[in-house]
Amino acid sequence: MKLVIHSPSGVEAEENNIDAVRTTLVDGKPLTILLRHAPLIAQIGQKPITAVKSNVERSFIVKNGILLVAEDTVKVLTNGLVRSEPKHA
Repeated sequence: MKLVIHSPSGVEAEENNIDAVRTTLVDGKPLTILLRHAPLIAQIGQKPITAVKSNVERSFIVKNGILLVAEDTVKVLTNGLVRSEPKHA
């Protein structure tokens, strides 16, 4: 699966071959996206988006945005990336 974070200035971050993406929707509900997830469009707030790959997590904080899921790709459309943080699970 692939995670791509887009802002008006271009691609802010890209992660390939990930196992899962975790985030929180704007209404506070958690969301986990796994391989072959159904297509989805959702609004996200300024909460972490975590990409999990072989038990290693990398978190991204974005400004409010839209999350799109289709064909094993998770795209985040946002006004900007606040920061990214690598961490081990």
